[in-house]
Amino acid sequence: MTKWIIISVIVLCLGASVHGIAGQLTLDDIFPTDRVIDVQITVSQRDWNTIRYQSRDFRSALSERRQFGPLDHPYT
Repeated sequence: MTKWIIISVIVLCLGASVHGIAGQLTLDDIFPTDRVIDVQITVSQRDWNTIRYQSRDFRSALSERRQFGPLDHPYT
């Protein structure tokens, strides 16, 4: 019984500390505006068409074979 009380107190303390930390975060803490990175990717039209038309159907993606090893991926 004492063991469960100690565990309960520890869990409550950890939960309170996490809530206190999360309560102090602001949008600028998560996404600072002084560290914006501009990424520009250039892809040829042919390669873009190859990339955007690749897909995987649900039957093969969620098949039972996934349990025994990796599937052949349809992506180049």
